[in-house]
Amino acid sequence: MAVLATWGVNLQVQVAKMQPRRGEQEEGRWKERVLGELGPLGVLDIFHLVVLPVVIGLRLGDSVGLLQLADQSGASVAFFGGLLQITLALRLLTYFALFRVLGPLLVTVLAMVSDATRFLAVLGIVILGYANGFYSLIHSSLTSAELAELDFDYSYGNILSEMGVWLAGQPALDMLTPLNPETRIGAEVLFWTFLATAYFVLLNLLIAIFNSAYERVISNSISEWLFIRLGLLLEFEKDFEQPGVRAYYEQLEQRDGRRAGTAGSTITQEANL
Repeated sequence: MAVLATWGVNLQVQVAKMQPRRGEQEEGRWKERVLGELGPLGVLDIFHLVVLPVVIGLRLGDSVGLLQLADQSGASVAFFGGLLQITLALRLLTYFALFRVLGPLLVTVLAMVSDATRFLAVLGIVILGYANGFYSLIHSSLTSAELAELDFDYSYGNILSEMGVWLAGQPALDMLTPLNPETRIGAEVLFWTFLATAYFVLLNLLIAIFNSAYERVISNSISEWLFIRLGLLLEFEKDFEQPGVRAYYEQLEQRDGRRAGTAGSTITQEANL
């Protein structure tokens, strides 16, 4: 029930955003505004509105026996169900960014991620080069029949997956053990040089980039957070057709001039004294 209620509210907000506003009678202006306001967060919201009811409906239909999901379909539904948990949590971070306790920290983390993305491109090239080296060495030394008899999958994708496990902190010789002694020597050379390059050079540089990004961004994190907070607040307030936004502006109109009048009378009394 909570999911249905929140989904309905979000659907109402998205529909209201796509409605033409006052002074936007021309179709071109309306479409241009909608596309301009879409952005990454808008695409993510539309993804949630579309995928969430589909996944829930399929899971409910399968649980009560109305549907019989095949193995592949069931795996796809399970994948999108897990993906939704991640994307919904990331979308929730944008709302937590409104608070000073977490907002500046999130700005710092995003800047570090931006710097790490450029650095990971270098790391990806190194991984790709070593994966090509392993694949060429193994498939050039052994025939297809010999590879089929070995107790390991030496496909290109599985080699990349095994190298990812090495980088995660669990290096093992499972991929090298089934090879014959002649091929294993060259594979071990690639194995140890890859670990030395990745661990002692690339990952250390990545940590250095994190430290420099933190020191660079932390001084301006409050200002950047205030700018992001302003954008989020403007996103909430710009749709005057929403009842909550109308009530908000009505409260501002009721309070307009009160503080100024009080401050002005206080200044006048001090001047008379």
